[in-house]
Amino acid sequence: MSTNLSVDFDQALHNVKFVLETCRYSQRTIYLYERQIIKFYQTVQKHPCQISQQDVLLYLHGLVKRSLSADYINQVRAAIRLFFRVGLQKTFDESLLPRVRKETVLPAVLSQNEIKRIFSYIRNPRYRVILYLCYSAGLRLGEALNLKIKDIDSENMQIAVRKSKNNKDRYTILSPEYLTLLRDYWRLYRPEGPYLFPGASSGKPMAAQGIQKAFHDAVIKAGIRKNACIHSLRHSFATHLYESGQDIEVIQSLLGHASIWTTKRYTHLARKHLQGVKSPADGFGGDFNVL
Repeated sequence: MSTNLSVDFDQALHNVKFVLETCRYSQRTIYLYERQIIKFYQTVQKHPCQISQQDVLLYLHGLVKRSLSADYINQVRAAIRLFFRVGLQKTFDESLLPRVRKETVLPAVLSQNEIKRIFSYIRNPRYRVILYLCYSAGLRLGEALNLKIKDIDSENMQIAVRKSKNNKDRYTILSPEYLTLLRDYWRLYRPEGPYLFPGASSGKPMAAQGIQKAFHDAVIKAGIRKNACIHSLRHSFATHLYESGQDIEVIQSLLGHASIWTTKRYTHLARKHLQGVKSPADGFGGDFNVL
């Protein structure tokens, strides 16, 4: 496809957003793509028609050197690729810029005792309610913060999660214990507006930064040496369900995973099934010695 010599950046960006909106991408994805494209353009500092795939390679190489995650870099790559194809109307050779390979790192899983210890250091009542929701329902922090009051179905004991990571709606469980906690929160705060956890700005949900810092500090104070973050609560939810005998397909549905293979990571994290398993070497009865 030939280069459109009359294209300018604003028009190119508009074209990208138009395609994303037409394809029903979530507003969050559109915002992230737009932000990544603008960052790239401001770094390259060239007229759109002069931007080459070599510029993209150098830009992504710089991100790799900063030790940013593979997921983040691949998201940037996807945004710039769309900018090339739709915005600039240029070809994008996939073979020259393959996706960044991801390291297989098992997420940190916390025991229930560790979760209790962490929560004992979360002093802000609203933070406690939000974080306990992430564990009790297996939610991402962003999903919890974007919940609206109407999403809580206490009659059917379900929580509606709207437009999650895969831009799909799903339902997850509403714990009776959590519902009691939520009603206490409601009596204490009486949130106004549509959001269950409203932020300082009218009509917007609470920001994530304060909660993330509070959780990080609590992990340290609790003496937890694992590389735990708020997302570990979601991982722990799934792993504990699996350890209790819950069907993997049910867990997949609760988490909203598009692929069962994503959910099956938690079978590797569940270690209780290893307890009590004897090695076949135990049958030798001590016949082998070091010397």
